[in-house]
Amino acid sequence: MSAQMLRDAAKVLRGTIGTPDDGSDGWVIPGPWRVSGRGSGPFEIVPELDEDYGTIARTEYGNEAVYIATMHPRVGLALADWLDASASAWGIEHKAGLSGCRRCTMRRPNGHGPCPACLAEDVASAILGGEA
Repeated sequence: MSAQMLRDAAKVLRGTIGTPDDGSDGWVIPGPWRVSGRGSGPFEIVPELDEDYGTIARTEYGNEAVYIATMHPRVGLALADWLDASASAWGIEHKAGLSGCRRCTMRRPNGHGPCPACLAEDVASAILGGEA
């Protein structure tokens, strides 16, 4: 694991999202998104503020639809920013000789659970297709 892995994951997120200003073919529909449909599927994910746009995605599963709607482009960009910030703090957060994190040696304020850098590692690994 390295800070570069976090930066790579942030780049992947930004590349799949796109922005109206970057000329990409990625997502350019701003959030928030919402789920349209009740009961059994299909469920549609539509822009909350631009109903004339139409359907962003369609699924038969309500929980999948809610997840997709939650991960609209603003959330993805915020997650990419968090990964970049975590990469910048990588050396500071992993200090040898402390204890508390289940995987590294960083002391946790509450005494248990992974440190912020290891949480970022889990997210980056999932984005890049590795094991978290």
